[in-house]
Amino acid sequence: MILSAVFLPVSFVAVSCSEDAPNYAYSTKDLEGKWTWNTDQSTGEFSGTFDVKISKISDTKITISNFHNQSASMEAEVSGTTLTFGGGLNSQFEVKNGTGTISNGYQTIKIKYEILDKDEEESETVEASLSSGVISKKSVAGN
Repeated sequence: MILSAVFLPVSFVAVSCSEDAPNYAYSTKDLEGKWTWNTDQSTGEFSGTFDVKISKISDTKITISNFHNQSASMEAEVSGTTLTFGGGLNSQFEVKNGTGTISNGYQTIKIKYEILDKDEEESETVEASLSSGVISKKSVAGN
């Protein structure tokens, strides 16, 4: 009986001292930097791979430079791992119904949007995958 009175408090202290793994809260700051835009899986004329740059505007907003490979920028609202965007890209193109999902620890973004060519009065749905340059560095470092 005396032994259980001694061991019970000791085991309680040992269990209560364990720490939980910290949760990392991502922010728009984690999206900043150079990214690779890939639309090889998209149909139509808007396919290919090119570089873009993401910059933080605020805690809930970013800008993607060279959006759609047009040397123009598109602002996007960020809510958790979801992006929404749309509006005039330049004098020729307008973006509609833009959505995106951020994954892989804020290193991959899958986006989908409709692009309207105002000159030809035609629109096309585009799906693209953006990947941070950090991904290739990690795969090289893991070898």
